[in-house]
Amino acid sequence: MGVCMSTLILDEEGLLKGRLKRKLAAPSLNSTEEGHDNKLCSNGVSSSCCAHTKQGRKGINQDCFLAWESFGPQGEATFCGIFDGHGPSGHHVAKQVRDCLPNLLLDDECVSLYMSNNSQELVGGSPKHLKPDADALISVSKAFVDCYGKMDDKLKMHPELNCVCSGTTSVTLLVKKKELVIANVGDSRAILVSRGEGASLRVEQLTVDFKPDLPGELERIRNCKGRVFALEDEPEVARIWLPNENKPGLAMARALGDFCLKEYGLSAVPHVYHRQISEVDEFVVLATDGVWDVMSNEEVASVVDKAEPKGLAAKNVVDAAVKKWKCKFSHVRMDDCAVRNLNTACKLHVQKPLTTTVI
Repeated sequence: MGVCMSTLILDEEGLLKGRLKRKLAAPSLNSTEEGHDNKLCSNGVSSSCCAHTKQGRKGINQDCFLAWESFGPQGEATFCGIFDGHGPSGHHVAKQVRDCLPNLLLDDECVSLYMSNNSQELVGGSPKHLKPDADALISVSKAFVDCYGKMDDKLKMHPELNCVCSGTTSVTLLVKKKELVIANVGDSRAILVSRGEGASLRVEQLTVDFKPDLPGELERIRNCKGRVFALEDEPEVARIWLPNENKPGLAMARALGDFCLKEYGLSAVPHVYHRQISEVDEFVVLATDGVWDVMSNEEVASVVDKAEPKGLAAKNVVDAAVKKWKCKFSHVRMDDCAVRNLNTACKLHVQKPLTTTVI
C-alpha cells in the first residue's frame, strides 16, 4: 500500500550535512537489486536513501521505485524515480519504465555530459563550444523530454506489453552536487524541504499534479476531441474519456502508455524543473498519490523530519498515510502508497499502493 525512499544531502566534501548525520540505517530494511549494490528498488535503506511501499486493498501493488546511487559515466550523480501504474497491466508498465528510463538517460549525450561536469560544453544536444550554464540546462531539459518520448515509444512497440489502456506516472530526480533536475508526468509528487528561521520547515512542491481539469491540460484535451468530466459518485475527480465512449476515465492528463487516449489529448511530455541546492535544503520526498490524497506536503515533511533513525522516514510516511486512509475514507479501498525520501525532496501517493522515497 505504499513505498518510500530517502536520500541524504551531502556537502561539498561528500559528508552528510548537519542534522542529517544522525544514523540513517534502520533494522530489517536492507534491499538492493541483486548484483547492484548501488540500486535500491524494494523496501529498504541505502547509504543515502530510504524507500517503502505498501499495497492497498485494490489488488496488485502497481507502485514501484528506484534509487540508483553512483549514477552516470563517473558515478557522480544520484538518480531517483517513482512510478505509479494503472490499468490491467499497470504494474508491468511501471516496472518497464523503472528498468528502461534510467538507461535511456545514461545513453543520452547531453545528460552524460551534464553529469560529467561538462555541462558548459552542451549546445543543442552536442558537445560544441563553451556556452553559459543556462544553455546547458535547456539542453538537459530537452534531453529529458526526448528520453520520455523514447520511453513512450518503447512501450508502444513492446511485443508482450499491452499498454492500450494501461500506463504509469513517472517522477524522476537527478541530483548532481548542488543541482537537481526533476521531470514528471502524472499525479505523483515531489517536494523539497528546507530549514527556515528558528528551525522551522519550509516546503516547496517541485512537481505539478497533472489533473485533467487543470486549465492548460483541459484546453489541450478538448482541442484533441477528448472529453473531461467527473462521475456522479466522485464529483471531485476529473477524468479523461474517449470522444464517443465512456471509457477509460483516466484521472490524469499526462502519463506514459495509455495509447487509447494519446490521440485525444493525453500527453507523455514531462514537466522538467531545475533547481540549485542550497545550504538550508534538508531532503526531498517522492511519493505516489496514495499518500498525497490524505496528507498535505507539510504533514509529510514533518513525519520525515521527526523520523529516528532517518532510515525509517519513508516507512513512517506510509504508515501515517495508512492511518489517515482508515480515518478519512473508511468506506473506500485504500490505494497503493509509495514514498521515497532523498533528503532534499519528497513525494507520496495513496488510494492505490503507498510508495514513498526520501532522499
